[in-house]
Parts: sequence; structure tokens; C-alpha cells
Amino acid sequence: MTTRAGVQRPLLWSLLAVLAALPLCVSAVPHKVLDLRTMSEPAGKYEVSLCSRPSPNGSIPGHAFVLYSAKVPGQSRRVFALGFTTGAGPVSSALSYMGWMPSVPGYLSEELYTSIKERCLVALVNKKTFDDSWAVAHPFFNVPALSAITFSGEYRLGVNDCMTFMINVSKALKGVVVPNRGATEPPQAFLRRLIDSN
Repeated sequence: MTTRAGVQRPLLWSLLAVLAALPLCVSAVPHKVLDLRTMSEPAGKYEVSLCSRPSPNGSIPGHAFVLYSAKVPGQSRRVFALGFTTGAGPVSSALSYMGWMPSVPGYLSEELYTSIKERCLVALVNKKTFDDSWAVAHPFFNVPALSAITFSGEYRLGVNDCMTFMINVSKALKGVVVPNRGATEPPQAFLRRLIDSN
């Protein structure tokens, strides 16, 4: 025979386990979703997410990137996550910020790392707006011979870096309020202000 206390204790532990896991689930979802669509879209469903995450080892301030998602009728959803980065390493990047070293080469890279602390401002958009934001990453996407050319340039921390790329894409999304970037503001702090501004 089970006592009332014996029945409540497993229920209590189950409830505590669910409550303990809840912050993990909540923090993995987008923080805010904006519906910027101006009409129904027969060409599919399109999203542009402005995101940031901490660095894998926590020793550098994190990273900003953009996630493009398209679901065309009759096809599987396609997702591309892109960020502007450099292969020069953290020391050279930091020195470029302080002006002690000239800019280093920068390039768009597919995002391969994710974090439970990742945050995003997700914009639901029409195809035209999606194409405008995609053109920031791929300026010649609609010219077959040049479609492989991507956003590139000299990387300089605080001037032309991952946040610059994300801000440029943000400005292509009509209806998104983009705050001014702080001189030493890390990606996650800027994204928090971007979310709060919308």
C-alpha cells in the first residue's frame, strides 16, 4: 500500500525535473519573431534571423551571424547560416580593432557551431525582402555566372566584422529598427538591444 506522501514525492521530483529543464528549452528558442510580410506569399515561406552566440571557449566576445530559411512549395526547407569572419586568429583580430595592425582578410563562412545561449530576432518576410537580404551576402545571386561571389572584404574588429554583416542585413529588412552600434559592444549585447528595439 502506497501512502499519500509516497505518491506525492515522485510527482514532486518529476515536477522539479521539468522545471529545471524548462530554462534550457526556453533559451534555445528565438527570443522574438517579427512578421514583416506585407501580403500572402504563394512562392513559399521565408525567414531571416539575426543571431548571436557566445564563442565556443568563452575567451572571445562571441559572434553575430544571419540565418536564412526558405520553404518553397513542394520542396524541403533550406537553411543557410552565414557569418563574416577571418582566418587571421583572435590576436590579429584584436590588434586590428586597436589599430595596431592593419585589417586582415575577411570572408563569409557557414556557421557550424551553435550554442544553447544563442539568441535570434526572427523576421518572417516576403520573397522580395528575402532576396534583398540575401543580396547582402551574395550581391550577384541573380546573375548565373557570378552567383558564387559572396560578401567579402577586409576584416577589422569593430569596423567591418560579423556585427557589420548582421547590421547590413538588418537594414535590408524593411520594418526592423536598427540601433546604433556601440564602439566596444559585443554581439550578444547588441542583439539584445536590437531585439528590444523591435
